[in-house]
Amino acid sequence: MKTKGLLSVLLCAVLILAMLPVTALAASNPASYTFDISEGDITIGAGSSSGLKVTYGAASDVADNIAATQNITVIGETTAYGLTVESGVTVNLTLNNVDIQPASGVYKFAFNMSGATVNLTLSGDNTLRSL
Repeated sequence: MKTKGLLSVLLCAVLILAMLPVTALAASNPASYTFDISEGDITIGAGSSSGLKVTYGAASDVADNIAATQNITVIGETTAYGLTVESGVTVNLTLNNVDIQPASGVYKFAFNMSGATVNLTLSGDNTLRSL
């Protein structure tokens, strides 16, 4: 009889856990200025109204009218995509547990900031490897 009771409690616990909402571990969230490199290339450039514009993801989504002083955070890992800050742009950028290691023949760079001014903050473990 004790075994049936224990099995019933375990079954109820499993059913309750199965009904809990599942959330993605990481994903781009332009409202919080967080962009996931695993979703596609990320390019930070000049936006309208003298602010910044971030183009991100496989569909080249755009977050525009970002204040020039706003911190932008990049997360995620990839072997297929790269991070670019366009020439002439000044950006406050945080890399938070980023791993960009392009596969041979995909990209020659992990992070291209040629001609840009980047105030860089590193958070967690980050790996950037260029070929």
